[in-house]
Amino acid sequence: MKQISILLVAMLGAMQSMAAVTLPIEVLGAPGHVETVEVPLPEGSPEVTAMSLRVHGLNTRDKMSLRLNDSPDWITLNPDNVTFPFPDGKLWGMTGVQATIRMIVPLPRGVVHKGRNTIQFRFNDRDGLSIGYRVLAFNFLATPDSQPLIPASEFVQENPSTWKPPVDSVEAIAEGKKLWYSAHLWENGRPIRVACSDCHAQDGRDLKYFNYSNRSIIERSIYHQLTREQGGKIASYIRSLPIPYEENGRPWNPPYQPGPGLDSKPVRSWAAGAGLEWVLDRDYDTLKYIFPDEASIDSYNFSKTTNAREIPLYVQFPDWNQWLTHRHPIDRAADLGKPDGWIPPLVDTFNGLRSYVQQKLNSEGRTAAIHAFVYMCNEVWNRKLSDGPTGMSVSKWRITKIWEMMQEFEFEGASRSYFGPQGNPRSWLSGEVFRAAPHLNEFANDKRTWVFESMLWYQLQLVLNDSNRRVVDTHPVAFEYLQPFSNNWGWEGLPPSYSIMLLDKIKAGEASADYQQVASMSASGWYAHLANPNTLFESKWVSSEIDRLNPSLKKRIAIALATAWLDKSEKFSAEEYRAKGWTEAGMRVRVATPFATLPTALESVGANPELIQRARKFVVGINPELGTVPAAPTNLRQY
Repeated sequence: MKQISILLVAMLGAMQSMAAVTLPIEVLGAPGHVETVEVPLPEGSPEVTAMSLRVHGLNTRDKMSLRLNDSPDWITLNPDNVTFPFPDGKLWGMTGVQATIRMIVPLPRGVVHKGRNTIQFRFNDRDGLSIGYRVLAFNFLATPDSQPLIPASEFVQENPSTWKPPVDSVEAIAEGKKLWYSAHLWENGRPIRVACSDCHAQDGRDLKYFNYSNRSIIERSIYHQLTREQGGKIASYIRSLPIPYEENGRPWNPPYQPGPGLDSKPVRSWAAGAGLEWVLDRDYDTLKYIFPDEASIDSYNFSKTTNAREIPLYVQFPDWNQWLTHRHPIDRAADLGKPDGWIPPLVDTFNGLRSYVQQKLNSEGRTAAIHAFVYMCNEVWNRKLSDGPTGMSVSKWRITKIWEMMQEFEFEGASRSYFGPQGNPRSWLSGEVFRAAPHLNEFANDKRTWVFESMLWYQLQLVLNDSNRRVVDTHPVAFEYLQPFSNNWGWEGLPPSYSIMLLDKIKAGEASADYQQVASMSASGWYAHLANPNTLFESKWVSSEIDRLNPSLKKRIAIALATAWLDKSEKFSAEEYRAKGWTEAGMRVRVATPFATLPTALESVGANPELIQRARKFVVGINPELGTVPAAPTNLRQY
């Protein structure tokens, strides 16, 4: 009997030592913190020369080090000693704006052996703002472009639906809630003036919704100089919130990342997005989701509504950490030496907005509350933004608080009560998120990346609220900015953006197609200059990939969109365009490229002569001079 017991113990120990690695590996804690895992290299495997990694939160060089087996040397990762798969490297890798990156790390020969291998991951603090990173996936490779050597069965994904409060008692949860709303916090050796609830959703629902682990909450609490026990109580409070579990709600899955099937899920699942698995490898791959077949291209017109929520892209939207402000406006004001009374009116306005909307919801119902919400956001709160400090502080704090109310009051699925029957089945109600774009915040982040990062926030705004076919000048989507952003990535040698630009042109046409009048500088209507597809065919940055892969498809799309555009634009007479000022000096830049260069653009793709002549007739009909007007700048650096 004793021998059997010894044997069982030995077998149990062997099984535990061979347990699958749980992903993600959260390398979170104080600077220098190390996480250790063991993985097998199967017998018969070729020699290992590299390691693949997918990491969330690696936003600076030298932040991550790894060591294998008994090697005395740590490998500290930076752009000089790793390679990045496409497009991660083109998007600046670990010094860019994508929160999750993939990379290949060369390894010394012989450092990995057959059987069990020990890997250590270390966090190196480089900016004083982070508590670490998450390893989402890794594997050994024989060569950088070969197949993984560690079997998939050796990895298992952690299941957040099984998480429990670290301290599961009524008293601990109540104390955690109190700490959430009122604990005195510190950052980088100095006190800050706000509590957890001020930078996050007021009740902490964002941490529950996006499934931040107990450990991440505890370690962030310690970062803010609370005790581990206090952090555990805050984590217990978060776990206790009655927020339904969202499978895609993870810190690394970008909120509202578009992908097929999102609309078939409950509205409450929309914010979790489609997940990183729906971030495509190539821009070209988006085309089949815009136009599933040739018939959908040939029959396209602007009366249709293209669902941008379900069209996957090859860029990651900002993750939730990138939504959150790194410095609350009150503390940012103190940084700038502003008086104490400079920012609180902004915060007080938000508190008043919340109370007013809640009152309307309780007394008059959701429709009245939604109208009050939109009015308060557009007419009251926006005016306070000009009083805020420079940088991203106010804009990111604001969009977090808008998200809080959209979720808490369940407004995302009630959009048709505001926009009417032509509205989307789920939508945000106004234009908010684009305000986080760096060009609106004095290039608050990295000037290298400002075009790309601004495009991301504008593209996210398009997904959240595409105008519901009621665009008014630049609201809620400023297509005049969005289109040049996606058209001009080439400044930095970035990958082509044909599909994104195509989607933006389509949505610009749909946004104003229902209007029965021509737009002017000060009134809404048909925005012919924004829906015109000419830049899809002219720009060397936009077109390169489709030119290489499928030039005949480019021609087909060009003809379809030009036809749709002319069908709508020709509904109005030349006199109507002139009456709305389309030939006056103030509109020349806005119309010169859309009108004057369309015939040439169609010629460049080999469109049929009848369509080219139709475009030329329309251009000259508006104003004969437009046929000779120099093209307006499409590169923002020319303004």
